[in-house]
Amino acid sequence: MAPAALNSAAKFRIWTRKALWQVVENDRERTCTTEEFSANLSAHRKALREGIKWYKPSNSESRKKVTDLAVKPKAAFVLRMSKMMDLDEVQCEAILEACIKDDIEAPASRRHIDWSQLKEVDYTDEKLVIAVQQQYLNEREETLLTLAAIVRAADDEDHKFHKILREYVRTLFATPDGGARLHAQLQIAIAGKIPPEVAEDDVWAQTWAIQYLKEQRLILQIIFLVYYSVTAYEPAVTSLITREILEGFDFGRYQANQALLEDEATTMRQHIADISVMVAVQISRVTNYQDEAEELTAEGEKALKEMHLSILKKAAVASGHGEPIGPVLLSWGLLLAQVIPAIDSDDEDAEIVFPGASRAAKAAWRNPHIMIQQGYLDHAALLYLVDALQGPMVVDEHVALGYKSLIKDLISRLQSTVVDASNLPGRDIMIECMSLVFADEEQLALEWWEHDYSSREHRSLLEAARTRFPIDFAPLVRFLTSLTSSVQAAKYVFRYFKSLTTLADYYRDQDYEEDPFADGEPGTTGFRRKANSSGVVFGARDIYLEPPERTLCKLAGHEPPVLLLGFHYSGWHLLLSVLDSFLHEGGDLASEDSYQVIHGNPEAVTEILDLMNTFMQYAGEDLLQEFMGHLSEATTRSSSWTEKPSDHFVALICHVLNRACGLSVPPIKLLTSCMTCLSRLLPHYPDAVWKNLRVDSLFPRQSSTLGTTPSRSYMEEVLLPAEIAAGRYSTTMAFLDLVAALVKDAQTLRPQDSPLPPEEQALETDFWEAKRNARLMDIFDRRVGGTENRLLLEQKFTTHAGSKETAVLRAEVLYSAVVYIHGQVFPKHRTWRYARIEDKFQLGLRVLQILNLIMSDSTWSIKPESGTKRSYLADFFAVQEYLARSYLVDGSIYQLAPLIDIVGIGSDCPLAFYRNLQMQSARATEECIEHSLQFIKHLLKRRKITGMKMSLLEHALLDKTVHDATRANKVELVQIIGRYIAYENHRPIPILAAEVITLLCAVAADWEPRPPSFAGYLGLDVFQFVASIVKLLRNERPATSAPEELQVALYNLVTIIIATQPGLGGMLLTGESARPTIPSSIAILAASTMQKPEKEGDLSPLSVLTPALALLSNWKETLDTKPTTVPAAMRVLDALWQNAPQYMVILDKVRARAGFWTSLDEAFTDVPLDPSEEPYLGCEEFTLSQEHEDVRRYCYSKLVRTYALRILVFEIYYTNGGQDNPAVLSVAKRIFEARNEENGAILFTDGSSLPYRSDLANDVIEYGLRLNVSISLPAYKTLSWSDDLDLAAQFGDNFMYDLNLLRSKLRAHIQYHATGNDAETYADFLSCLCAINHNRSMTDAHFSMMRAWKKFIQVLVSTTQLANEPSRAVSAGFAVQAKDSYALIVGLSGLLMAEHRPDAMVISYRSEISSLLLLLVASWGEAVTNTGTPEERATCAADIAKRMHQCMATEHYELGPAGIFSEYPFHLEFVSAILVALRVLRANATEKTFRDSAMRQTLHSLLLPLCKGLSLMLIGVGNERLKAEEAQINTVLSCLVELIGFSEMIEMSTAIAIMDRHGVVPILNVVLQKAVSAPFAEYPSLAEDVISAMLTIAGSSLGAERLAVENVLVCFSNNSLTPALTDGVVLPYAADQRRNPWHQIWTQILAVTTRIVYFLGSSSILVNEITGFIRVYQNQIVRAIDVANFPDITVGRLEEMTRVTELFFALGSWADRARLSSSSNSEAPDYSVLEPYSDYALQVLGYFAYLFENPHEMHNRIATPARPERERAEDESFAGTASTAVKTGTDSVYGGDDWSESATPPSAPMATYSDAVHEMLLVVRNVVAYLRIATNADHLTVSHDDADWDAPNIFQATMSVHGGQSGATMGTLFGLLRKASHLFAYAAFDHPPDSPPASSGFQVEMTLFDAACRLPQDDLVVMAESALVLALTQLALYRRTAEMDDMLKELVGEVEPAIKSMNAAINHAQTGPRNKSAEAAKKFARASATLKALDMFWRADSAR
Repeated sequence: MAPAALNSAAKFRIWTRKALWQVVENDRERTCTTEEFSANLSAHRKALREGIKWYKPSNSESRKKVTDLAVKPKAAFVLRMSKMMDLDEVQCEAILEACIKDDIEAPASRRHIDWSQLKEVDYTDEKLVIAVQQQYLNEREETLLTLAAIVRAADDEDHKFHKILREYVRTLFATPDGGARLHAQLQIAIAGKIPPEVAEDDVWAQTWAIQYLKEQRLILQIIFLVYYSVTAYEPAVTSLITREILEGFDFGRYQANQALLEDEATTMRQHIADISVMVAVQISRVTNYQDEAEELTAEGEKALKEMHLSILKKAAVASGHGEPIGPVLLSWGLLLAQVIPAIDSDDEDAEIVFPGASRAAKAAWRNPHIMIQQGYLDHAALLYLVDALQGPMVVDEHVALGYKSLIKDLISRLQSTVVDASNLPGRDIMIECMSLVFADEEQLALEWWEHDYSSREHRSLLEAARTRFPIDFAPLVRFLTSLTSSVQAAKYVFRYFKSLTTLADYYRDQDYEEDPFADGEPGTTGFRRKANSSGVVFGARDIYLEPPERTLCKLAGHEPPVLLLGFHYSGWHLLLSVLDSFLHEGGDLASEDSYQVIHGNPEAVTEILDLMNTFMQYAGEDLLQEFMGHLSEATTRSSSWTEKPSDHFVALICHVLNRACGLSVPPIKLLTSCMTCLSRLLPHYPDAVWKNLRVDSLFPRQSSTLGTTPSRSYMEEVLLPAEIAAGRYSTTMAFLDLVAALVKDAQTLRPQDSPLPPEEQALETDFWEAKRNARLMDIFDRRVGGTENRLLLEQKFTTHAGSKETAVLRAEVLYSAVVYIHGQVFPKHRTWRYARIEDKFQLGLRVLQILNLIMSDSTWSIKPESGTKRSYLADFFAVQEYLARSYLVDGSIYQLAPLIDIVGIGSDCPLAFYRNLQMQSARATEECIEHSLQFIKHLLKRRKITGMKMSLLEHALLDKTVHDATRANKVELVQIIGRYIAYENHRPIPILAAEVITLLCAVAADWEPRPPSFAGYLGLDVFQFVASIVKLLRNERPATSAPEELQVALYNLVTIIIATQPGLGGMLLTGESARPTIPSSIAILAASTMQKPEKEGDLSPLSVLTPALALLSNWKETLDTKPTTVPAAMRVLDALWQNAPQYMVILDKVRARAGFWTSLDEAFTDVPLDPSEEPYLGCEEFTLSQEHEDVRRYCYSKLVRTYALRILVFEIYYTNGGQDNPAVLSVAKRIFEARNEENGAILFTDGSSLPYRSDLANDVIEYGLRLNVSISLPAYKTLSWSDDLDLAAQFGDNFMYDLNLLRSKLRAHIQYHATGNDAETYADFLSCLCAINHNRSMTDAHFSMMRAWKKFIQVLVSTTQLANEPSRAVSAGFAVQAKDSYALIVGLSGLLMAEHRPDAMVISYRSEISSLLLLLVASWGEAVTNTGTPEERATCAADIAKRMHQCMATEHYELGPAGIFSEYPFHLEFVSAILVALRVLRANATEKTFRDSAMRQTLHSLLLPLCKGLSLMLIGVGNERLKAEEAQINTVLSCLVELIGFSEMIEMSTAIAIMDRHGVVPILNVVLQKAVSAPFAEYPSLAEDVISAMLTIAGSSLGAERLAVENVLVCFSNNSLTPALTDGVVLPYAADQRRNPWHQIWTQILAVTTRIVYFLGSSSILVNEITGFIRVYQNQIVRAIDVANFPDITVGRLEEMTRVTELFFALGSWADRARLSSSSNSEAPDYSVLEPYSDYALQVLGYFAYLFENPHEMHNRIATPARPERERAEDESFAGTASTAVKTGTDSVYGGDDWSESATPPSAPMATYSDAVHEMLLVVRNVVAYLRIATNADHLTVSHDDADWDAPNIFQATMSVHGGQSGATMGTLFGLLRKASHLFAYAAFDHPPDSPPASSGFQVEMTLFDAACRLPQDDLVVMAESALVLALTQLALYRRTAEMDDMLKELVGEVEPAIKSMNAAINHAQTGPRNKSAEAAKKFARASATLKALDMFWRADSAR
């Protein structure tokens, strides 16, 4: 090897010769660079140069090397094998190592040795002996296979490496010793030496014998190819090879190991004989026996003489006809005839020429014609060649052209050498031979027509056949058939055959008469055609050919007499007449009657149909139209023949088919030809074919709609049994081809499939009714505007009816055929007898092709709706549904078996065919496997898309075991499919295998209770499975990596395995656990499969993540060249992160890889170019637009960002907000904080917007209207079972609509029937659809990226702490600030405000962004509390609310319809966001905010959509919908409540007007009724929310009035809750210690009632309603405020007490006003209902005042939810009610307590106590204020009327704080006054008095101060002021009615200190930070004035 070659080879991994052979043989399927290929050629140069001679015998030098270097056991084994195989020891060692390496890497079931059980190699194992011996034989064969493939490829200009191989072959063989080397190899193979030790074993001896046969065949083929296409060797070498073939080899018939060969070797030996003949003939045609002057050289003459003697000697002993020597002798004679003139003519002494030669040899040397005659006649050379052309010699099409060219040249030389060769005996054999030569050989046929036809000698054979036509029918027709092998050749044949000038006919007295006066040659008799003849073809009735009258004829034959008519006619017309004859009398002639008659017998008809089939196969549309036009000129008795020749011609073929079915013996060939002819005609004339198929008895009939039983057909009853008996299935295959053609045609769109317009559809029924009733026709005429219009409609309706009929026919014919194929052919074909094994594969292949055609058509998967306007179209859904259900639902293992068998063939089978040079069988097998996988893929895909349950198919695939290639072991079918992934000779197979396993994983994931383990199915094969995937995914050199589609399929497979198969996923990810245990002594041999990580903790090179990460590091280049691969690899990483808990160890390794996060970050820097929006796509199938790659590059760039974002999302989530991984946080920070030029947030990482174009849909509709076919676009949507894992879901030309499917359906119409304008219209339509696919691709890519970015933002907001937690933010180094959220809100809302299209995509887009906006607004609302000023926060909140309102865009997206807020999901999310913004605005509103007119306008604009949406939402709502939509209703109500709460900015009159417009208040009333009507065991949906809304509405006088008008109080007094409230058993807490929702509703009812009373208490009607309300619920009210009997209190009860006392106060206030104005109003309301409750008020006041003075007791009395209020058993008033509640089960509902009396109160959080005390202070405030009103205290302070003072004292005159049963005392008032003043003073400073913080008592004291600080100061002032007024007035009463005792004096003495204390508290509070405003100063001034007035009153009263 040259140094340069060595250096080149060192750069690449050197292939084995087997791998080199496969690369050369399948150059288009393999990916390797020119440099790598050249390096491997150079590496194997020596072995290829020597061939099998490269393997040397055993020798001492090699033996010493092995002995010295190898370990002893290995050396001993090598020496043993070397001796056994007589092989060089070094080569034997290399074979041993290769054998072990191959065995280790092979699937477990195919290994010779179980390596997992060995620690060292067992060299004594006989299995290893067998394996090494087989390895040696395989290598020998692979060396020759590689050499033969290289020589063949060197002559193939289409080969990928043609130039390299051509030069390589030239340097390899065009050398002086090239021929000698080939001869030496041939000698070795012929010798067939079997080593003695091997010969002792009969089995191995036979194996070696077969091996030598294979080597002979390959060497002979190589010799032929070298002589044919490379070089001709020296004459001496040629002589040696020739004599070796003839003498030592006898054309392969002599075999040194003859006894070891069995019958199965016969075919191979015949093949060897044929190739030997070809080599001998090829050698005899070379011309290098002469010098440049064409003189015979001495060496050439010597070689010629040697070969001459050898050939003649062989011919002398030959037995006769059919011997291989015949063609050689013929060729040799022709060669000598060429070179004899070069021999010295003066040399007459034969002895000098051939000393010792026979006389015959000498004669033949001088007269070569002797040998030509012997070869042609005696040895039947052409007969031998005919047999050879039909044998295995032409199976390999790579070499067949060479053989045929050689035979053509041989016959051409014969025609040039022999005079009038066309008239030699056996002319028909010569024609047949030439026909076989030209068959399917375009190059040879064109060469004959364009070159040979001009030569008379070469044309003579055709002319000779013509002169005997048609009495010798077959020769001419068969010859023309073979010459029709291309489009141009078809034209030549058509024109030649339509212009014949002679016709041969038998002499018959009735047709011919002798004419002695006719002009002719002297001595010949002339004849004339009689006038009364009936045509030249007997029995032709309808189509006949009649020569002109008196046509001159001459005698051309005597026995029988044959006349040659001279006239011009068309052979095509004659063929039609013969076909017609077959249909009538001509086809029934007996053999004795058919003599001397031209008629249509089955043989002639078969020849005719073969010619027409071949002609139509190659004829273009124009030629076919010309052909049909020519047929229309035939003489017929049919008047319509000239108008519709195509219909008549199709009918003629169908009649022939039917006629053939009626024959007693089935004419197999004829039936085959008929069906093939129909298949050829179908694309051109579909209507005619379908129409005539209706009457055929050949096919079964079954209806998919009627469910009829299939009829028995001729095909099933007669033909198939006959073919099974013969083992040949030509008719069955033709039938399958016809069905396939029918399916394709049924899938073709045609103009007649267009439906009628709607207005015409309405008239169709009436027309047919009028057609049946003549009286109605006049009416119909008038209706459509006259008779003329009616006639036009009649034509349309008739055509339409015909279309309906044809549609039904098509569906039934196809359904019947598919049922028959699926039920009778496919399941049984594997058990039939086969003469050729290839037929089995071909038959299965055809069936699978049909099934795939059906299943691949997505338009057939849509079930037509009954009654639709398209229902007349053919229902092919039933066909596809039948297949799908048969395999997925209703089928059986009997039907699945053939599919399983084919998919289980295994990859070894086609490789074996390739090795045996059976190329057609190999390809048929590959296609069978491909289509079986494709069919399984279609079925599983349908199962996944339709959501079917577990299917029989997947069970069969996963549970089936099949035999391997050796039939010795059973393996899992999944293993077989897994091995297909590593198959390299047919690219679709590994891709489909990966897709099938992907789908199997997907469907198996649905299995219950758990998915099956694929690792278990793969078993020991799992290592090979993993290794093959990793090998194909490696991308070290992109030019040599696996194809893009295969890598994507494998990455998809890995993705779903990771997600659904943790066991197998772990093996794929680690690359280590699946390694087999290999002995250390041979580990180096498996280095490629045993790679370990470079450092500890790193990923294994065998992990699938290694190539994926390598791809990511080189993402830019890969994205440019293989755009789908990078996203697929990142999808694997995404799956890893999604399933991180199962793969944490692997995930940690990936995280730790240097550069991973950098590469991920760099992926966001890619900025692809925007593709053009105006693509052009033509009508040609499988072509792509120029913009396709640009779109893919653009979309997959965004998909890369998508997966990068998803990985970041998961990583941030898993690493505690990124704190545990600073690298990922750095990437996230850069992305999040990126800003554009306007300093706005960069949205979606690239600042892009939605690229969706709405106008394209209108363009499609516009273009669709121009089409003359009806296309339902939804049916053409690309079906995918997964957006990520389905290879069909690819961005680009076919993303949304499957344009390949659409073009395939339009193809036949465009190709055969459309005009030029139609094609242009179709192209425009397709281009518009392509534009949609491109735009939707870009939209989907953007959408995916947007969703990932959305998740990215969500996880950042959720996991990284907000800015209001600075310690966490600093530690993390990154936090989401309020300004960041606001910037995103502005950016996203800006997008939505500009996007108002109604398209579904836009709506989904808005919905996605709106949900993110809601989160951002919520996060901003939390983060904004500590940023900026209140005004700034309020401004931002108002801006957000305004933006959200504008984003709602209700003018574009209407709210409703009734029953829902909106059909657009984003509306409610915007409402939620507005709610958050309003709450922030409320919290930060200032006076300036309230004055902002823009903000006021924003709030007003929100009212309308909220009220409208709420009204629509609640109209007619039921209880079930209330529950289902509670959250949504709650959101809208809350937002409305919040909005109305802005009374400072919203005019209540406007708000009420808007609410009235939409009926909000009445609807709320109705909803409340429904809400509280729910069963009490359930949660009362929405009742609380509705009442809250009512409470807000009641906050104004207009709102309260509106509620009152709607009788809200009546509703409150009479509802489902009323019985429980009446009984007083609605307790604050339920039995499960949770807050009782019904009690909360009750408290809110009280609040609303109070608000209404507050505004409308002067109304007598309202007071009456309130009075009724209080009386109805008196038990519940009393239970709440009765502290004497129920001393323990809870927060819930306190809330109720607050609401009750507030109601009392409000009602009391109105009573006070009424009392003051009673003199002027005689109809004042009656407020006496409150009087009974004054005692309870005093009890509450006294009790709470006592608790205020005793904080520890107060804490003890406050019950937490775990400790309810204690109930007194002695309380008789509630005993009955409580017991009733228990009996009816309502106690647990209303809050019945099951706690014991003696339960110790558990400790509660201080916040709970603070809440309780806060409510207690409110209760006290309400009570004292109420009592102040009830006692008319304020009036008393200014009244001087004694009558006013005539009132009883209600407070006991005692200083005790609590007066027992009487409740409050005067001491209570003074104590309360002191406590209120004290709290008021310190509440102004927001802190209690100083005290040691560690004191537990201080913590208890703190409760009261905390509660006071939470109260408005006005409340404390009111409390103190009211207590003081009560104390003063009550003391004044005492002084008027009682004597001054010591107690009264003491009480009077408390007044002045109390006033002073109060005054001091007010003065002190004015200095507090809460009271610096002017408004606070006014309040304090008013309080001081009141205090001063009271002081004056007291002084005045004291002085009285």
